[in-house]
Amino acid sequence: MDFPGNTNWLYDYEFECIRAPNGNLSAPNAGSSLPMQALNASSNVSVEIDGSLGESDVARETGSKKRARTGSCAPSSSKACREKQRRERLNDKFMELGVLLEPGRPPKTDKAAILVDAVRMVTQLRDEAQKLKCSNLDLQEKIKDLKARLTYLYIFVCFMSEVIPIRSKASS
Repeated sequence: MDFPGNTNWLYDYEFECIRAPNGNLSAPNAGSSLPMQALNASSNVSVEIDGSLGESDVARETGSKKRARTGSCAPSSSKACREKQRRERLNDKFMELGVLLEPGRPPKTDKAAILVDAVRMVTQLRDEAQKLKCSNLDLQEKIKDLKARLTYLYIFVCFMSEVIPIRSKASS
């Protein structure tokens, strides 16, 4: 792998100093080895670079035939590197959109299918918003009508109470 520009890129990353017991770096048993299942076991791998913790691309793209990302380019990098970063950001946003459109299902990887679903969802939400606006206007009209009727009834009751005096129970 060739990193243009800065040849000391490895020194940019911090490493923890791990001390060996008694200063001995040799293996305890020369004939011992890791069990095969430990080597074959898949786990959720995470990497820490510059203090930020994120999932490894290899763990995220399980089952994908794509190569894992090898690292980011320097800020003053080539046009090809910037284009690669732009494509990676677009792919990440497509994956987020796919998950957002169908939360309970595995995300689609086909960009055209994701866009078709997004257009369908936006159209559906616009239609629903339009229906809600119409319903809101209808309810506002009903409220105005009911207020007018209530005002009419109040005036009618006041008028009738002046015309026909209401007898109290004490006077009967």
